[in-house]
Amino acid sequence: SPSAGTIIKRAVNRGQNVDAGTELVVIADLSTVWVIADVYERDMTAVTRGASARVTTTALPGRTWTGRVTYVDPQVDPATRTLKARVEVTNPGLALKPGQLVDVALGVAAAPSVLVPVTAIQQMGEQRLVFVPSGAAGRFEPRAVTIGRISGQVAEVLSGLAAGDRVVIEGAFALKAEYERTGGTV
Repeated sequence: SPSAGTIIKRAVNRGQNVDAGTELVVIADLSTVWVIADVYERDMTAVTRGASARVTTTALPGRTWTGRVTYVDPQVDPATRTLKARVEVTNPGLALKPGQLVDVALGVAAAPSVLVPVTAIQQMGEQRLVFVPSGAAGRFEPRAVTIGRISGQVAEVLSGLAAGDRVVIEGAFALKAEYERTGGTV
């Protein structure tokens, strides 16, 4: 054969008659593989071509492969609400197999952002607030914030806080109730 690689499909047996043009075998070079990752719709704007990726599998615990996103599908699958991202991974020792189930952690190149626990964020009318310590000891003031993405129990703050600002995490709801009851003092 003029090609080297691994036979991944064989459609012929010894002694079998075949017609011209019949596909007999499929040979693939598995030294580099494509890993197709399902990306949730809420995360799709963060995944870009060139982003780094880390691939692991329960079949080979302790092993990690790294790669890069080489393609992001522009269409969302309506059934799963995900889109496909193709990650190209070098496969030394041919450990990763076609069709194998893997986990993919996509690295996103993003500017550092301010994160707060979601318990710190309080909704008052159309506004989202966090409570920060004021100048007087034991006093707090509300600060309007704009929230970006929420992941689990953490929210990204787009505006209203700076890195290092302190916020009330436990008891923020009680401060909100007191703030509303007194008309603006806590």
